[in-house]
Amino acid sequence: MWLQYFKYSLEHYSESLFHEHFSISPLLSNENKKLSDEALSPIFNLIERAKKEKLIKPLDTMLLFFQIKGSMQAFTAAVKSGYVKPTKNNIEQAMAMCWDSLKQ
Repeated sequence: MWLQYFKYSLEHYSESLFHEHFSISPLLSNENKKLSDEALSPIFNLIERAKKEKLIKPLDTMLLFFQIKGSMQAFTAAVKSGYVKPTKNNIEQAMAMCWDSLKQ
């Protein structure tokens, strides 16, 4: 999930930045928040399944989601700004650090 999210964000960086800021805006209506949650429901379901299978920590699903999302967004920003090269090793290490923060 992290890798696919990263690849998409890297290829569609402007759109990803827009969504990142839009999705947490206090101006976002409840209707739009509901639509956003519905679009993300497959990810939330995957997180819930991983919790039930005791693969990840039994924390609030939104906290776990934002840990994944935040890790990936920070790495993408570092790559786009030139601070980090998107080598296979760097990508694997970033994913591993995220996984280490989630796993049971």
